[in-house]
Amino acid sequence: MAWNSVLCQNSFTANAEDAAEDGVVKTKVIYRNPDGFDKEDVSISESGSSIELTEFSRIPLDSIKEDKGELVLILLENHHSRKYQRDFFNEVLSLALGECVDENDEFLFASFDWDRDELGGKYLDFASETPTNDPSKIVSWSSEVDAKSHLYSRKSTRIYGAVHQGIEFLSEFDSDKPKAIIVLSSGYNDVYDHEWDATAVIAKSIQEDIPVYSLSLDLPNVDDKYNLDNICEETFGLSDGPFKKNDQNSASDALISICDNIPTRSVGSHYSISHKTSYEKDGKSHDFQLSIVGSSPENVSYSTQQPTILDWVKGNPIIASVLGVLVIGMIVLIIILMKKRKREQEAKEAEQSRKVSELESQGKQAQSEIEKQKEILKHKEERERIQSEKALAEEQEKARKKKEDETIIEMSQSGFPRFSGEFQGQHGELELNIPLVSIGRKEGNYYVINHPTVSSSHAEVRFENGKYFIKDLNSSNGTMVNGRRVQDQELKHGDVVSFGEVTLTYLK
Repeated sequence: MAWNSVLCQNSFTANAEDAAEDGVVKTKVIYRNPDGFDKEDVSISESGSSIELTEFSRIPLDSIKEDKGELVLILLENHHSRKYQRDFFNEVLSLALGECVDENDEFLFASFDWDRDELGGKYLDFASETPTNDPSKIVSWSSEVDAKSHLYSRKSTRIYGAVHQGIEFLSEFDSDKPKAIIVLSSGYNDVYDHEWDATAVIAKSIQEDIPVYSLSLDLPNVDDKYNLDNICEETFGLSDGPFKKNDQNSASDALISICDNIPTRSVGSHYSISHKTSYEKDGKSHDFQLSIVGSSPENVSYSTQQPTILDWVKGNPIIASVLGVLVIGMIVLIIILMKKRKREQEAKEAEQSRKVSELESQGKQAQSEIEKQKEILKHKEERERIQSEKALAEEQEKARKKKEDETIIEMSQSGFPRFSGEFQGQHGELELNIPLVSIGRKEGNYYVINHPTVSSSHAEVRFENGKYFIKDLNSSNGTMVNGRRVQDQELKHGDVVSFGEVTLTYLK
């Protein structure tokens, strides 16, 4: 079905399917506030009449969000007289960033205090304008921050201006990752900064869809603070604190929680709602007005189903009855004509079938003769093939035997090696006098060792390039050389070889 989209003043987006056969219109709503809304906050009206919802459910975010990572700018307040504040947040970053930064994330870092001449009247002092996903690099940037401005004796800094400029900076990045500002400060904004107030920061944040998050450190002996709590709430971010200066662990846990929440909160809250349309089926486009408390009402478009034949019959019963009688009469006439034509066709097909049967009989006789000739030729070819394969096998066997004899002569020049040891109370030796010696419990092996721990086909020893190698044949209890299980290994004089519980010594 087609979807129509309406953006409602950055508050919510509504997408309505065309009406279903039963007249139900299903609408997907994306609400920018991640805290969502309740069913009682929603109302729908068509042609001025209120319509009751037939469905209201929140869509789980697990089925919506993508693991694209996040683009985060960390702003560290750098008040010249509060070194303990820089040390506190540097420790918090050291504790938290290992769990905050994933491989798909991008982080930036800047410090701020006031507008300094060397920054061209700007507040932000960037460690780097290139993002990173290396936590250690961010911690290093934080640890390198030192006091800059010594011109002001106030306890405050230009927090709101720094946040506003941070949002402007992030908005210029061409990225589909959710963006966010995290402010680490004591939360005491300069009240005399009339250029950037909370209203301006909130407006810029919502315009660029970049929420503000904050962690604050308790600033002793200051009662009246202009902190970021309200800005965080209004921009759909989170705030935590103030933390005591010896409570880095709690602050780091709060920072991890903030980073975990950024992707989830960035997608807002998603809902599926449905209502029964008040319009008849006409295949045309219609509107309904969707209202959510706190947002402006908007018109959402959809189309009804095209009317079916059954719908027309219900609306025109007399005409439908007359047409029905005429249709039935025509159907009866067509059936009579079809039966007559069928009888004529069957007679024609019977005659054709008789002629085909005669031709098939003649063809079968000819085919039978052909098959006899083919069978004779096939037997002849099979005999020739068997003779050819037999001759080839004999040649191959002669070649193999010749090569084996040559290899045995080569082996005998340095003396045949052997396995020596005790078995079932008797001393015995297994001479390795052919290029490939198979060992196992099953008859047919070159050497048969009748012991339950020896597999049917346990191992083999081969001569290759003047050396002897032992290979395990996937035995149940394995082949051991000097106490170590092997798969394929060269044998050395004096190696102790175990086949299951049967142990022999390799002598060369």
